[in-house]
Amino acid sequence: MNSRKGGVLRVSRRRTSILAAVAALVFFGGLLYLFGERGAGEREEESLCGGYLSFADVSKIGGGEERGYESSLVNVQEDLSGYRGSSSGEDGVISRCGIWLGMQNLAEVEVFAAWEFGPYQGRRVPPDWYVEEAPLGSGLAGWTDEGRADVWLPEKCSTVFKSDGVPIQVQLELKNPRDGYQHDSGRTRRLMAEVLTSYAENLAKERGCDSAEFGVVEEVPEVSVVEDLPVDGHCGLSGFEVLRVDSSREFIRQRTVGDIEGDWSCVLTRDGEEGVYALSAFAVTSNKQIISRYKSSSEEPSEYFHADLLSCGSGEYLVQTAHAGVDRENHSENDKKSHEYAEADLLAAGDLHSRFFEAFQKSLRCSS
Repeated sequence: MNSRKGGVLRVSRRRTSILAAVAALVFFGGLLYLFGERGAGEREEESLCGGYLSFADVSKIGGGEERGYESSLVNVQEDLSGYRGSSSGEDGVISRCGIWLGMQNLAEVEVFAAWEFGPYQGRRVPPDWYVEEAPLGSGLAGWTDEGRADVWLPEKCSTVFKSDGVPIQVQLELKNPRDGYQHDSGRTRRLMAEVLTSYAENLAKERGCDSAEFGVVEEVPEVSVVEDLPVDGHCGLSGFEVLRVDSSREFIRQRTVGDIEGDWSCVLTRDGEEGVYALSAFAVTSNKQIISRYKSSSEEPSEYFHADLLSCGSGEYLVQTAHAGVDRENHSENDKKSHEYAEADLLAAGDLHSRFFEAFQKSLRCSS
């Protein structure tokens, strides 16, 4: 081989090596681009409900499944500037998001103007609400029941959503819990609360009305503790007596839940042939948002519902009693039977509330 031919071969080999290197760079660069795009796409897909929830959030109520979730967010209206306080139709609904795992409708989250009624709020509800309801705790205005959790967004969100001072409520409702998922347990309520507040926090942050204090920072109260009515100190309050003279406590139970210096309730029930009858419920909240709304409301006490504010040191409490009654709002057969048992076994509603208020006040070591 002459030198000229050898030089041509060396140049050819160098050109071939350079081309091969360029091709390799293009190939691997393409792979990096494709995988980078795919990874970004997967990250986007791993957020649900417009980014308010992640797959990790939803897996808490999805039986631990890490993939396969889909969602559909429907924005009904941007704000409530046209809201007129209607409790029906879509007037007060801001948005809702359905969540699926495969073909199964797992849950739905809805954002709307807060109800004009509800537990712990100084608004009349039948005492049987407190059989299942438990407060969220952590200083939040919210509660859980069997398969559902609710919370109010921070107070300044009412201004952002132009609701004329009405709180903005976010509700998570389980539709079809996964196999083996206990529908009503302390663990279920805790997980619902975590998913709910994650959605609510992200929504508030996006709308610029979040709060550093908003979130589940304490143990979420579980389902109520059911006990036979003790001889004295009913609902765990020293000196609190609920029975009429000569009434029997044999069939009466008390169900308590929460922290009595924060958010707490106790409902008296009686077992019957057709289920549980709620006779009277006692509730306390120190939530500033709920108390503020109560102060601005026109709710009046009635024969079967009483509420009073109690100031103790730097704290303020809304103390309320809901008694079984029969009127135009409550007239089912269960209501009638509950009322009959309450009339036979318990003191009158007004007396019960007075005694409950006094016993609670003494438990805080407050002077009258």
